[in-house]
Amino acid sequence: MKRPSSLSLDPGVSSKPKFESLEFIDGDDPFQTHYSHRSSTSSKSTCLLSSRELALSNVSTPLIKPQIHKKLLHTDSSSSYLDLLGNYLDVFFTLSSSYFEEYQNAYILHILNHLYKTKTQITKNDQLPDPVKDQGFSPTKILVLFPYKKNAKVFIEKLVEIHCKGKKKKMTKSSRRKFTEVFEEAEDAEVSDAFKLGVVLGDKRELQLFTPFKASDMIIASPMSLRQAILNESEDENAKENLGILCSIEMVVMENSEVFLMQNWDHIETIFKAMNRIPDRDSMTADINRIRDPFIEEKSKEYRQLIIFSEFISPLLLSLFNRNENYKGKAKTIDHYPGVNQYDVVQKYRKFRASSQLSAADERFEYFTQNLWPNIKEDLYPKSILFVASYFEYIRVKAYLEENDPGVLCISEYTQKSDKQRSIANWKNGKNKAICVTERFLYFRPQKFDDIGHLVFYSLPEFNNFYEEFARESKEVISVYCKFDGYSLQRIVGDKKAGQLLK
Repeated sequence: MKRPSSLSLDPGVSSKPKFESLEFIDGDDPFQTHYSHRSSTSSKSTCLLSSRELALSNVSTPLIKPQIHKKLLHTDSSSSYLDLLGNYLDVFFTLSSSYFEEYQNAYILHILNHLYKTKTQITKNDQLPDPVKDQGFSPTKILVLFPYKKNAKVFIEKLVEIHCKGKKKKMTKSSRRKFTEVFEEAEDAEVSDAFKLGVVLGDKRELQLFTPFKASDMIIASPMSLRQAILNESEDENAKENLGILCSIEMVVMENSEVFLMQNWDHIETIFKAMNRIPDRDSMTADINRIRDPFIEEKSKEYRQLIIFSEFISPLLLSLFNRNENYKGKAKTIDHYPGVNQYDVVQKYRKFRASSQLSAADERFEYFTQNLWPNIKEDLYPKSILFVASYFEYIRVKAYLEENDPGVLCISEYTQKSDKQRSIANWKNGKNKAICVTERFLYFRPQKFDDIGHLVFYSLPEFNNFYEEFARESKEVISVYCKFDGYSLQRIVGDKKAGQLLK
């Protein structure tokens, strides 16, 4: 997989120039022209959207102010974020939790607006004498991915608030009962990532949950559970990939996407590979004469909108975003960071040459094993920590340490609980000079490490709080990086210093 380069990242990374505000003008509703008009542009620009800097690429501006369906006239739809989403661009929003409600309201209104318009259009076309191509293979148009049940629960409650106008009785009895069982009464209701359900919006504001996927308007799921459904994971070894579930998706929303980085990213890749492909005949519920040409030609992914919400930009998320083929173009927020390393600790940054994104992992390992570790291991302070961001890097580093430096303990998210406890106790008692840990282990099993000797970052963390918390307790910090680590570096040292280190 290609990993996008970093800090050529965004324009204006070391300063904050003033940009013009993004304008939305009156014109043909983007929903009506989405499948009938294709623009070809390769322009790039930077603008302001509600005081946030926004980088646009392959977007024809000015953008059109989308029309709001009559079913949403009771809501506050005067949002520039809703206007942006309503132009069907791919959007990557970085934000903190304190600002998330405004963004969430905008994207939920956008989802409902799209579904209401689609249903109205199909109903009108039903009355015409000749069939009109206005559908996909199935009615399932929206996919919303959440890392945990608690995130999905909030989303569903917002659907009830807006679509049902707050009337829970508009949910079917079976939906209310199952919702309570799964999202409120279950022991794992807060942190479980085992959930998936279909949703149907009724014409009279009814709401059905846990409907069959192929008969649903929308799918709400965790990546893990949806992957299991796609791959038909069961005892039947001959079960085929279920392409009918996601064959007609027109919009994907990923909420709290930074958490997906700490889960199994392969689930995300599997989902996107299975999306917008031609299914078997049993999965085609629409009249074949009304299926749009892009679906038949397996080009519907070019019309699929991707909306990502994350606390920060990461190479994996950005790669997924850039690979989405939406012809309408892309918009992503530009962030500025002051840095977190403003305290009295010796901090050293060691840059290695990476010839390409694909070879960076091998070159990092070569630099660590041949240049860095052999020169520092004898001089490590007691109670040192070696931090490794990914599990795949950890496997490689662990094998090297076991062969060349067995005094270093190694623990990851997959280490047995008893082994973890013993290793941490030995490290705290000074029986072993260093311990190697992964970011995912620290994310899911937070640990208190104090009085740290050397803190060595084999790779920089995605979550900059790990750098801040650990560095503050350390005598000396050594960080290994290359030109492709710009986003992580920027969050740790700030815009200006990152630009200097990456030169």
